[in-house]
Amino acid sequence: MWIQSKKLSAMLEKGNSKGAILEAKLLLAKNSAAMATWSDLAGVLWQTGQHEAAISCLDQAIMKFDHYLLFNIRAFMHSFVGEHGKSVADLDAAEQRSPGSELIRCNRAVALMAQGKNAEAKALLEIVIKNNAASVPALENLAIVCLRLDLFDEALEHGRRWHSLQPQSAAAYIQYVYLLQSAGELGELSQVWNEQRLRQAYDNCRTVQSFMALSQLDDPLFHRHLAQKQAASSLTLPSIPVLGKPTESRRVRIAYWSNDFYQHATLALLGEVLEMHNRERFEIFCLSYARDKSDSATDNLRRNVEHFHDMGDLSDKLALEEIVALDIDILVDLKGYTSGSRVSVPAARPARIVVSWLGYPGTIGSTNFDYVLGDPFVTPASSQQYYDEAIWQLPNCYQPNDRRRRAAEPKARTQYGLPVDSVVLAAFNATYKITPTIVSTWANVLKKHPDACLWLYARTERIFGNIKSEITACGAAAEQVFYAPPLPGGAHLARYQVADMALDCFPYGAHTTGSDALRNGCPLVAIAGESFASRVSASLLHAARLEELITYDFDTYETLIGALIRDKARRQRIKEHLAGWSKLPLFDTPRFVSDLEAAYAEMWRIHVGS
Repeated sequence: MWIQSKKLSAMLEKGNSKGAILEAKLLLAKNSAAMATWSDLAGVLWQTGQHEAAISCLDQAIMKFDHYLLFNIRAFMHSFVGEHGKSVADLDAAEQRSPGSELIRCNRAVALMAQGKNAEAKALLEIVIKNNAASVPALENLAIVCLRLDLFDEALEHGRRWHSLQPQSAAAYIQYVYLLQSAGELGELSQVWNEQRLRQAYDNCRTVQSFMALSQLDDPLFHRHLAQKQAASSLTLPSIPVLGKPTESRRVRIAYWSNDFYQHATLALLGEVLEMHNRERFEIFCLSYARDKSDSATDNLRRNVEHFHDMGDLSDKLALEEIVALDIDILVDLKGYTSGSRVSVPAARPARIVVSWLGYPGTIGSTNFDYVLGDPFVTPASSQQYYDEAIWQLPNCYQPNDRRRRAAEPKARTQYGLPVDSVVLAAFNATYKITPTIVSTWANVLKKHPDACLWLYARTERIFGNIKSEITACGAAAEQVFYAPPLPGGAHLARYQVADMALDCFPYGAHTTGSDALRNGCPLVAIAGESFASRVSASLLHAARLEELITYDFDTYETLIGALIRDKARRQRIKEHLAGWSKLPLFDTPRFVSDLEAAYAEMWRIHVGS
């Protein structure tokens, strides 16, 4: 990252941060007239987490050289820490000194993406591509921004082009594979998939997005390795000094940090819990860093929680200062390494205890987090080796549910375009979770059971067509596969009441969709592996007292689906069991809140005692 010296880069690659800083300072002292020695020192300071020192170094360099590259680098740094106004000013200054620069336009697009202005970023990057169709930075960022805008075909087009230009690039290969998953291009995915190459690519990338690997590999030790790598490159804010002891008489202050306090899967699960906290024992804060995502769900939460703070316009530094000023006891991060997260803020420990929960199914890879909330199934005691945080197990399922969510009135099967007499298998997971192995298994089921049909969710008809083509290529009949398009929440939930069973994916299984199926009386067939992401649906079934629907390999998974297709009475018995959902631990929200608060209270007792 802006470091021209190969020696400095090698020292950083080997983890010799102190040596790299010392060497960079020595090089600057020897040749302060060279701009590269200044940018190298700034880059080394930045990569070792000394953000303020890196920006200060560039301040001095800009005064000395007044060069557009220095403004461009500093713009990126300001954007990274959330100082968007300063970033824009630096980009303007850079462009004044180098009009029409491709590098500056790409950096401005990255800054826009950091602010959630994805459409503007896309338009700017398309200008770059129009002038230079082989611009790798533009193609890389166009792939990312199109994915954020749910423009899956465009995202894949740019990712495929990037990979063709740099076929040996580890980053290009990783992105290409993930884009093929997201677009449902499973035939092409099978042709380029190579697990050894994928693992090597992740190892060879200096910066990684560990989330992508969750849907590719069931290897929690490798997931931890990637999370640690991502933490080392991104969780670089300096830690807050240890906070003093709070006033003993006050309530324990719990803060939830997220940008998903709107009509999002997280709030669909968590909303009732947030409102049910015991205000005599706990003071609850929702700290939102969303931009332009407020809706009726947000408004309802504002009315029903004690404190709601908007922090979307604050830089990381200012957000840290505000959280410290709130004197928070337990800060709960609800995002981890998912889209748009600012996990670097809780990682700087602006509260006495820091917890990871719900948003990211795995370790953050940093000991700056004290605990990860799990349960005996998703995080058994034997899995501690996969986590940098200490595992804290909730007694039933770690995933909450909001009992107030209601399905719309279901339609007749014919109105959904489904055959009346078929056994309907609902596959409503996100497309990136669907692998060639899963599709092959589903195709086997359909071939053996012509009286069954697959009801497949996809964001677009094009993606549905891609997956359907792969299913038919595996030998299933095209007339057995039906499209489930996106629908509003209640209308979507109603579809589970029409289906005979729901099918899990692997290695990234159902989370919210699993709860949705069970809550609406639809049996869920799960396949569990070793990783957190692969065990959530099985945890849901444990808490729903339906362990009979958990499998641990593809053969048993396929066999169980077939057995249920043939056994209508068994399906009916399970549906009748789920009709009593309100009595099951999975949907006992008051009990869940009590268990969660007991966990917080014990964490606090341990902290105070230490």
